[in-house]
Amino acid sequence: MLKYKKHKVYNKIIMKIIRKITSSGKYSKVITIPREFLKALGWRQNQNLEFELDERGKKVIIRDAKDK
Repeated sequence: MLKYKKHKVYNKIIMKIIRKITSSGKYSKVITIPREFLKALGWRQNQNLEFELDERGKKVIIRDAKDK
């Protein structure tokens, strides 16, 4: 069973967990995303995702890469 904290922020529930970064090869790193997160976002296997780095806010933003 997945243990996570639910926080209410402006009438939204945010699921928060802590994960370690592991190695997948010489240069690649992996973070495991829980199944509950994928279900909540409606993401599927082999789906293209867009990663954005906000260096100022120290955040990584992951969103669906929609065909343009």
